[in-house]
Amino acid sequence: MSVSSIVRQQAHRFFGPAQADDAIAALDTSGLSLGLISADRVHLAILLISRGDMQRFRAAVRQAKQDCRDTLVTAGLADEDWPVVLKQEGIEIQT
Repeated sequence: MSVSSIVRQQAHRFFGPAQADDAIAALDTSGLSLGLISADRVHLAILLISRGDMQRFRAAVRQAKQDCRDTLVTAGLADEDWPVVLKQEGIEIQT
């Protein structure tokens, strides 16, 4: 699964140049089972949960591997208003 440009941008925002590439690579190779859920939505949820902390990031990836819906709930992106929540966080997406 390839990480989108918005996820790449947000990884750099949260992690800065030192760790963004590691976070992007981890998302690229995470092997998440998403079903009908957008990869961007889950990836952005992981980044929001982490807030730039690599330990929290890894925990969020593990949680998403178990059940990505739990990750969406934790990040506040489980409901239909998830694009609005992202906008409040300063993240503009195309829906």
